[in-house]
Amino acid sequence: MTNTAIDEINRLTGEYEFPVRVLEDVYGRIQSCQEEHYVALQLRYLQNLIKYTEVERKEG
Repeated sequence: MTNTAIDEINRLTGEYEFPVRVLEDVYGRIQSCQEEHYVALQLRYLQNLIKYTEVERKEG
């Protein structure tokens, strides 16, 4: 089974401590446009935050 971009976003937000403002922005954008290519852009944004900033993994 292939994960969709929203599935991957949900996985990442469950594993990492993103700032609340980032989550509000991403989910707000997804609510306004749910087309897969646009959701994929939001996924890439989260992946870049993990790669290039100090987003920590959740403990536990």
